Amino acid sequence: MRIIPLRSFTILAVVAGCSCLASKLPAQNASDTAISSAPADLPKDMKPIYTTPDRATEDLKSHGIGTSEDQLIEFLKKGLQRTTNLPEQPPEKSQLIIDAMARLAEMKSRAAVDPIMRIARFDTTMGAFRVIEYDVSKSSPQSRDDFRTRAYRLIQFNAINALGLIGDPKSADLIRTVLQQDKAAGAQIQYSICLGLLGDASGVDYLVQLINLQNRRESAAAAKAFYFITGQNFGYTENSPVRLRRTLPAKYTQWWSQHRSTFQPDPGAIRKRREEKRSLTIYTARSARDLLKLAADYFDFNNTMGAASARKQISDAGRSWNAQFQKIATDPLEDLDVRMEAMNWYFEANRSDPLELFKKLRKDENPEIADKANTLIEQIAEDNAKRGRL
Repeated sequence: MRIIPLRSFTILAVVAGCSCLASKLPAQNASDTAISSAPADLPKDMKPIYTTPDRATEDLKSHGIGTSEDQLIEFLKKGLQRTTNLPEQPPEKSQLIIDAMARLAEMKSRAAVDPIMRIARFDTTMGAFRVIEYDVSKSSPQSRDDFRTRAYRLIQFNAINALGLIGDPKSADLIRTVLQQDKAAGAQIQYSICLGLLGDASGVDYLVQLINLQNRRESAAAAKAFYFITGQNFGYTENSPVRLRRTLPAKYTQWWSQHRSTFQPDPGAIRKRREEKRSLTIYTARSARDLLKLAADYFDFNNTMGAASARKQISDAGRSWNAQFQKIATDPLEDLDVRMEAMNWYFEANRSDPLELFKKLRKDENPEIADKANTLIEQIAEDNAKRGRL
């Protein structure tokens, strides 16, 4: 669950479920402060929760807002003290609302709950909305309605996440209401976690529905949220193949049907699970499959888990592992990241060979594998065309 900086967010849908065109706002650097993944249906380039502390502090102070609890709450209630001769950064002054709510959430400010709830309800008497309208006035006439819709939606999203982080149960009714209205899967996942942090399990029903969509993005993200709230993990991830996606949701459904009437979320346990650090258990790769799993970890920048070492070992093997690559790449029960990594290395080792493997995989039941096969076939065609021109 993240508070999403305006400058890096592509807004998706209006609260009532209507849709609007997406447009990307300017991005700045951001740093993660140990909360979980962003909604699955939001852009991959979305930045983490808070802007870098120095940048946010500088922005808040340069606009005459300040960074104390009272100053931030006063800003949310009354808006900017002036609207002339404002600093250039941030370009969208609505970013200051998000920065203020993020700071208050970090403080776990109970005094901020009421004003943030009013913002989440779209109470436009709040000064925060005058800040949005200032940004709207700086937009072209043709884009004003769209910008206003996107900004209101984003401010509400951040307000609700802030309420979840603060943890005051009196905001639960409001969050339940917004969750019932919102049709965007990413928002439903986030708001379900927010409710869990308030000791309310009602969002789990939505998570089970999303898991039963049996897709790679929303269902996997919902399964992760299900784990955060309940502590139960039945293995549905973004790398689960289609055949497992068809069977794993039943485990979530069955567990929830058995425990729904008595289950009570533990906010402390949810926070602990959300803040779990990545496991650093380093195992010895004993097969080509193990090495491919390691090699597929492109976030192991420092080779802590052995990803770079695994890639070198695979590269050194060359074509001698062709049979294993083919077997793994065509295994319908294998993790998708492992299958795609096998396809990558087969491609690297056999660029001039016939394309029978990739032609076969173009018809794979997993769309991700089929797309990957088509991409590699196109790449080989481009490489052959280049060689023909030389």
